[in-house]
Amino acid sequence: MVLKFVKKIFSIIYHSYLSAHFVVIICSVILSMMYFSEKRDISNSDYLGILNTSGLLSAFFILALDKIEFKRIKQGFQKMEPVGLSLFGKRTEITQGNKMTNTMFSFFVNSMLLICTQYILYIFDINCIILLFLSIIYMLVGFIIVIGIWQALSI
Repeated sequence: MVLKFVKKIFSIIYHSYLSAHFVVIICSVILSMMYFSEKRDISNSDYLGILNTSGLLSAFFILALDKIEFKRIKQGFQKMEPVGLSLFGKRTEITQGNKMTNTMFSFFVNSMLLICTQYILYIFDINCIILLFLSIIYMLVGFIIVIGIWQALSI
């Protein structure tokens, strides 16, 4: 059952806009390198405060996802697009509506997994700044994508 869940998560990510994920990962690595170049240390209470704030922001992310009409996205965007990387010469295609939906949900799932991972690591007194930057940027970019699509559909 866990293996099926993990396969589904990777399938959603694979069938989304991969360039958005690459941009988020590159931005978080750059911000982490800038943070480490200043040689600052973050206290446990500050780390937990930032982590709790990102957890609260995830509630607004869920509310924004709830406002989107996914049926309208899937019906309105029927143009076919290639999926991810063509592995073994096999070319698959998916509609733009499905790809947008997968992108939104992959950003949501990734940010939730990152936040949960950080809470588990915090139990063992491990503060991972790279994961913190990654989860915050995933949350912000995903929130911007969801709000943009929501506003575009309401026009």
